[in-house]
Amino acid sequence: MAAEQSAVSAARPPPVVPLLPRGRDGAALRAVPLGAAGAPSEAAVEHFLKAGRLAARDGAEIRWWHAANSRRRAREAARSAVHMVEADVLLRGGRGGDGDPIMAHPPETDSDITLQEWLEEMAGTDKGIKLDFKSLDAVRPSLELLQLVKPCLERPVWLNADVLPGPNGINAVVDAEGFLEIVTSFFPDVTLSLGWTTGWHPEQHNEVTEQSAASPSIQCSHVRKLA
Repeated sequence: MAAEQSAVSAARPPPVVPLLPRGRDGAALRAVPLGAAGAPSEAAVEHFLKAGRLAARDGAEIRWWHAANSRRRAREAARSAVHMVEADVLLRGGRGGDGDPIMAHPPETDSDITLQEWLEEMAGTDKGIKLDFKSLDAVRPSLELLQLVKPCLERPVWLNADVLPGPNGINAVVDAEGFLEIVTSFFPDVTLSLGWTTGWHPEQHNEVTEQSAASPSIQCSHVRKLA
């Protein structure tokens, strides 16, 4: 992790786009600046090549910061030398909750940072972002925030959810059809990062067979039709 702690040089402040005047709890929302060279649907490799942050067209050279789900980790990620920052999104209160979108991974149902605040932390950096949605309920209110800063989302933006059951996995975390319908209605050209669940069960043989590994691929043909 030490290599990820080096600070990045500050860029010129990007334009500020005002968000909704009030949040779900009635509190005033602050303006969120977002912007950098590139575009949300542009391939990450191409984006960072143009920005001079990659020496060659090699996706393996893109460095990631995962689970930036707290104020501290978001701050550290923003100041690091990584290219992409990933964080998990759910509604405060967990599945079925009616709070603001927050940055947390189940079984956590609360966080010290909201999506609104997380975007503010990422503002002015040269980082691409990846949002991993842990419930379908969190998708629409999160994309409403992103849509309001869409004119300045000129950086790689990936939207992720586990939409299929995989080898030894339970049911999909997020309904595929619902996720794709909401995402494409807001951002039809955004980069989708679709995943599937896996699992390990101590009471059974946990072999990944050719058939079980192929199952998500077969189901993906249905997902492609939905998209």
